[in-house]
Amino acid sequence: MTSLTTSEVSRASAERRPAAWQGRIDRIHRVNATVAVVTIRVAQGDAFRWLPGQYVDVLADEGGFRSFSLAGARLVDGCIELHIRHVPGGAFSDRTLNRLEPGDRVSGRGPFGEFCWRDLPHATHVLFMCTGTGYAPVRAIVQSLLSTSLERPVSLYWGGRSAADLYFIDEAREWARTHRHFRFVPVLSGDAESGADSLVDARRGYVQHAVMADFDALENASVYACGSPAMVTDARATLIAERGLRGESFFADPFGPIDDAVSRTPNASEIRVHANGVEYRLAGDQTLLAALRSGGVPMQSVCGGKGACGTCRIEIGEASHASLPAPGVDETDLLECLPNVTPRSRLACQLRLDESMDGLVLSIP
Repeated sequence: MTSLTTSEVSRASAERRPAAWQGRIDRIHRVNATVAVVTIRVAQGDAFRWLPGQYVDVLADEGGFRSFSLAGARLVDGCIELHIRHVPGGAFSDRTLNRLEPGDRVSGRGPFGEFCWRDLPHATHVLFMCTGTGYAPVRAIVQSLLSTSLERPVSLYWGGRSAADLYFIDEAREWARTHRHFRFVPVLSGDAESGADSLVDARRGYVQHAVMADFDALENASVYACGSPAMVTDARATLIAERGLRGESFFADPFGPIDDAVSRTPNASEIRVHANGVEYRLAGDQTLLAALRSGGVPMQSVCGGKGACGTCRIEIGEASHASLPAPGVDETDLLECLPNVTPRSRLACQLRLDESMDGLVLSIP
């Protein structure tokens, strides 16, 4: 596995220009009541490459894209693998997936994301923390690590409510059995009625608490967290504050936004924003993405507001557009990779809401 520094990951991700791709469903395997493992044979063949930990967008029947992590380090028999959790009413996980069969065509774009392996000289121990299908990108990175001459300890903490939520547990246990530097810790948060007691060797509680119990100090560790935004947010805060983890050694791919309310000034001014014809009064001095979400406006944000995915794209009203600060180089580069952009397209995570934006008019595609 190629060892990359943080800046090299960012550069490699930028150089891999996200592109449209085509494929056919190879197999749909429902591993439990809520998760389907979907393999897609991509038309690009061996030319389809990604960094382990990245994700792709897949087109749903209704026309929008949905984002799923690539659950492997490389193509297997010409196929990519996605782990898709069923969301009732979801445009892809419910409606589109229910009608797909092997051989059906699918379209996508990507890869995207910077949740990838970093070679940190001070990190003598590597910790992976995930919940549910957050296992998918973690699996890709771990596969790559285990294909090398692994010399540093690696621990994987995988959490779910019941044993069934750890849908590839046999794979993780096999890694621990065959690689002397690898350790696997299953963690269950459900009660006895949920079947959590059926996994006798599992820890009880949450993955971040299991890590806290096992490590007194983490200043010489790197941590990769993926899954529940609540887990990711709590893990970052507590491991840095109470175990000495370096902030630059925590890497996350939350399935939703990481709460950035802590960066907001108390008693910030109230800003009027018109989104899709509805007026909202939002607290300023935070990103527009965070303000909209806290105001109850449904907004996608696969990368947690880090400007890496483009799913928080909005369209600024003609009268409001000229008054906004110009987009930076990173925002401009990402917008150029997205379909259906216009001269008034912006990323909500890259705009900080302040008094000058009072009366902002926007639409959410």
